[in-house]
Amino acid sequence: MAIGLQSAAASLFSVCLSLYIMDYIGKKDLVYAESRRLFYTGIAWIIGPSLGIWLWNEVLPWSVFALAMLSSVSMLAFFWYLRLGNSSVISKAKKSSVNPLRVIPRYFSQPALRIAYMITLSRSTFWMTLFIYGPIYVIDAGLPPWVAGGLLSFTSGLLLSSPLIRRLAARVGTRSVIVAAFIICGCSMLMLFVTGEARPLGLIYWVFAAIGGNIPFMRMVKAHERTEMTMIFSTWREASQILTPLLASLVLWVTVIEVFYLLLALMLFSAAVAASYLPRRL
Repeated sequence: MAIGLQSAAASLFSVCLSLYIMDYIGKKDLVYAESRRLFYTGIAWIIGPSLGIWLWNEVLPWSVFALAMLSSVSMLAFFWYLRLGNSSVISKAKKSSVNPLRVIPRYFSQPALRIAYMITLSRSTFWMTLFIYGPIYVIDAGLPPWVAGGLLSFTSGLLLSSPLIRRLAARVGTRSVIVAAFIICGCSMLMLFVTGEARPLGLIYWVFAAIGGNIPFMRMVKAHERTEMTMIFSTWREASQILTPLLASLVLWVTVIEVFYLLLALMLFSAAVAASYLPRRL
């Protein structure tokens, strides 16, 4: 029940945040806004995994949940603070709500948005794999538990490079950066499959695989449909949370986990091919 509530809370918050972004941030400002958001998110992801493992092992297990509760209450308090006053930052959405079931056909009828969904779903599936099976890989490789937290913190720290990636995308094109990122990620997962049983060398492949973003959808959606399309696009998070353990379970039912890495590599390569069909100028 606790895991379900936590997942629901994270999904609701992320969807609401995406809707506010779509409603208030202009299309031309999205790349800059997203790079800043990922940069600050990276700071939290660097601290969180290692701090959580340290608190669990060295302090008290319940201290991890106490910290999470304090963070949630602080976020809620700050959210309401932004709503106060005549010049509030957060206000009621400008557009009225619509039935998402009516939006689904419209979303998937647009090739660019289908590709954007596939791109983000593939990336999210990789991150789910990293956060679930990355620590297991560390332990199976005979390394101490703190290395698992270090792996998650370090790979999450790559989000701090978002401003640099934004500049690179502005120079060579967003599509080229996306395709290259998926190829690197796919090759890394393929190397995990080739390597076989878990070993310390595999940590290098996990690190190289941790690249990506979700700018394609935000740049491709039509301005007057941004809020409606976001409701459908935001389901990539829940879809990856279901798809990742489902595929892994099916693979482990008949063979070893390394085959799952191969399937993920094929999925990432497919996303790279799909991304190559996006317009050159995103």
